[in-house]
Amino acid sequence: LSSVWKMDHPLHVVTPLVHSSALSQLAGRDVFLKLENVQPSGSFKIRGIGRTMQEAVKNGAKEFVGSSGGNAGMAMAVAAKQLKKKLTIFIPTSTLPFMIEKLKAEGAIVVVAGSNWNEANQAAVAANESP
Repeated sequence: LSSVWKMDHPLHVVTPLVHSSALSQLAGRDVFLKLENVQPSGSFKIRGIGRTMQEAVKNGAKEFVGSSGGNAGMAMAVAAKQLKKKLTIFIPTSTLPFMIEKLKAEGAIVVVAGSNWNEANQAAVAANESP
């Protein structure tokens, strides 16, 4: 994505659609693969999360609080960076170290809270409700 971002442009990129000969042969019909792994966040989740965060900024959001130790968290981190907004993301202890480093590399403030997503999400909700 360009460093000059405009609010009316999506945060995701148009991804390639490629024909898979092997899968087409197995299925007995044409099979195409949508390569969402080339998104800035590495997954399709930037499409919905990015749009949601854009709308929040349009409506006055100054920063974001979220919970995820996976692809949704990466989508939030990439979107927050593009939107030039602070993101505090709550992750469970089960989050792999490489993902923690990727989140931090995108500028997210990472808080480890709880042993699973439900506990991390509860901590995120509580943090968002406190002044």
